[in-house]
Amino acid sequence: MVPLANLVRVMRRVSAARTQPLRPARAVTITANLAPGYTMGEALKWMERRRARILPPGYAVDYDGQSREFKLSSESLALTFVLALAFIYLVLAAQFESFRDPLRHHADGAAVDDRRAAGAAADRRHAQRL
Repeated sequence: MVPLANLVRVMRRVSAARTQPLRPARAVTITANLAPGYTMGEALKWMERRRARILPPGYAVDYDGQSREFKLSSESLALTFVLALAFIYLVLAAQFESFRDPLRHHADGAAVDDRRAAGAAADRRHAQRL
């Protein structure tokens, strides 16, 4: 085993307990509860519309708590959906052994490869002649 003293050196220094940002910004905290019958998504859309009308350009809005979690999960939901569709397509492409076949559907909903169907019909005709 290697002693920790051989890897690091501990130095004690005096520093400020709290640092101030270079440009302190004024902040306002708005706390609210949802009214009965409204969803978090509806409330956040309402807040965004109000913010666009009231606040001048250059002002920023940051969410906290449940509203932040809702916005983060909503943003990642679209990406998750796209990745799920891509995964399903790749699984179907592996099953059909073709990248084109999963995209081709007929009225009955079954994917059909015309080349394979034509090849099978030609094989049957050839077998009948023999």
